[in-house]
Amino acid sequence: MLEKYLLAATVEIKNPPSVIELYTGIDSYTLATAGNISLVQGKAKSRKSFFVSSLASACIRQGFSENLLRSGIVKGNVLFFDTEQGDFHAQRVQQRILNNSGIPFDKGKEYLKYFALRRADTNADRLNIITYALNKFEGISLCVIDGIVDVANGVNEEQEAIALVSKLMKISAAKNIHIVTVLHENKNDRGAKGHLGSYLVQKS
Repeated sequence: MLEKYLLAATVEIKNPPSVIELYTGIDSYTLATAGNISLVQGKAKSRKSFFVSSLASACIRQGFSENLLRSGIVKGNVLFFDTEQGDFHAQRVQQRILNNSGIPFDKGKEYLKYFALRRADTNADRLNIITYALNKFEGISLCVIDGIVDVANGVNEEQEAIALVSKLMKISAAKNIHIVTVLHENKNDRGAKGHLGSYLVQKS
């Protein structure tokens, strides 16, 4: 068991390749790397969903463009899990991603697997669906979980938060993808909500 996790100083380990990059003139910056997770946090109605939909568009955008956000070295498709919105508004986000990517709606599922999970019975069901999809689909570079709180059993269950984030870290490393989570901030400060938010901030 120990050999599996023993790190050798003599073996070259390359820097994690980029999944999403930000271009500003001649400079570029890596926003997301393969094998890692990140957190987008903000107040209610602060356009968090718009931002992560822009990240999804960047990953699957067709052809060269002058957009600031671009796909990185790792090319692939996107899994998008919307836990908060009803089907009508979720579909509007899905269509916006495809429009911004230059992909016709009838070809969308080849590049973007968009799941509306609000109607799932429980948070545990949503987590099972997400876990199953992450293990099922190949050729994915980015996964977005827009509403991570609706996957956990509350934001203040410490052990639950640790288990959930650990699971996402393990899957991102095993599948060599980037997982973006979205979470609200506290009403009175800029902290991400609860133990879940604190642990995500530490590990993102």
